[in-house]
Amino acid sequence: MKIKTQIITGISVVSILLVCFIYFSMKSLRDYEASAEHAKLAKEIVNSVFDITIMTNEYLTQGNERTLEQWKKRHASLSNVLLIADRAVDTAKEKNMVKRLRRSQAHVLSIFLKLTIQQNASRVNFQVQQDTEKFQKIMSSQIFQTSRSMVVEANAFDSVSQDNLKASMNALTLLLLLITMAIFILLSLAMAWFKISIFLPLEQLQKGVESIREGDLGFRFQNNKSDEFGSLRNTFNAMTIELAETLVSKDIVEMKNKDLENYSKELEGARIVAERASHAKSSFLASMSHEIRTPMAAIIGFSDLLLKGDIKGETRDNAMRIKTASEALLVILNDILDVSRLEAGKFQLQSEKFNLSTLVKEVSVLFESQTSKNSNLELTTRFADDLPQFIKTDPTRLRQILVNLIGNAVKFTEKGSVAIDVSLRQFPGGENFLDISVTDTGIGMKPEFLKMIFAEFTQADTTNTRKFGGSGLGLTICKQLIDLMGGDI
Repeated sequence: MKIKTQIITGISVVSILLVCFIYFSMKSLRDYEASAEHAKLAKEIVNSVFDITIMTNEYLTQGNERTLEQWKKRHASLSNVLLIADRAVDTAKEKNMVKRLRRSQAHVLSIFLKLTIQQNASRVNFQVQQDTEKFQKIMSSQIFQTSRSMVVEANAFDSVSQDNLKASMNALTLLLLLITMAIFILLSLAMAWFKISIFLPLEQLQKGVESIREGDLGFRFQNNKSDEFGSLRNTFNAMTIELAETLVSKDIVEMKNKDLENYSKELEGARIVAERASHAKSSFLASMSHEIRTPMAAIIGFSDLLLKGDIKGETRDNAMRIKTASEALLVILNDILDVSRLEAGKFQLQSEKFNLSTLVKEVSVLFESQTSKNSNLELTTRFADDLPQFIKTDPTRLRQILVNLIGNAVKFTEKGSVAIDVSLRQFPGGENFLDISVTDTGIGMKPEFLKMIFAEFTQADTTNTRKFGGSGLGLTICKQLIDLMGGDI
């Protein structure tokens, strides 16, 4: 049962008992007050009867008129008291006593009235006086007998009233004792209930909190109740489980963070080592390329001098092979030098104004000798109508990019066409970009090779290296140059 329901039930029971206690207490108190009032009336009746008896004796012996007046007043007072008592008493025994007292009083009054009339008549006639004396003796005897019976009845009524008063007082005392005992029992039960239902669960919760505070996350409440403290225990257990999981997760996160921190430090160290190695490699390549270019220039120069001389036959062919191989090697050296400078961040672009169509045509002319030897290959160049005549960028590097792209297209296309399209593209922000595309009908490549074509010293198919040659640096240089120019490939 819920604690709230238990409290409401307990309050309801206590309220009912309290109402019953109040009702019986008020009833007992009213009975006691009534008994006390009856006892008071009984005392007044006894006193009045004694006074009337004494006054009657005085009047009969002395004949004092003043005593007669007091006797009448006392009888009137007794009549009023008896009338009040007749209305006040509620038991049959007391009512019969009061009725007998009223009848005795009435009998005394009637006798006394007759005696008074006879005494008045005796004052006029002597003979009547003698009869009156005899009558007075008889009436006096009856009055005394009736008075004694009234005294006995009054004492009996007083005794009954005193007994009722004592009984009412005993009942009220007993009721107060029972109420005190009931209150003590209820308080004892309430304290026991509070101890079992409130204080002990609170003490258990306090011990649980102290255990958690001391780090015992394995502490769990044994719960077999469905009251509010049972729900609180279940919530506390769930909170403890979540706290333990959170701390475990926190420890795991801290370990992972520590591992990541160590890994980051290792990566940073590896990056620094890699950068130093890359810088050393770039410096070495740049130095070696520069050193090799000097003798290569001499070889190319002497080859030109030999070819200008009067040599024929096999000697001329050998000189031509030397020049061709030297020029190819010089191209590779230039590519290596460019890559080194790009990776070192020492590459500077120039910004010049030049004729775009003229530059593109000059590059295409370089490959016309190759396409003229192959009748199955056509090289075309197309310019958009809205293309501006002059643009401002680095013409040397743009020429280098076009040479690489068109050279690859011509090299890997045995038949068909190589098309160069130059147009202007406008983006939503209002900027204009130069759009140059080189399209060929050559051997193509597989989609999975697209992500690696811009890597250094890499070709999509390694078998093509032996067939077509190439260092694998051309697209790498194009990619880095176009990135520097703010474009995309």
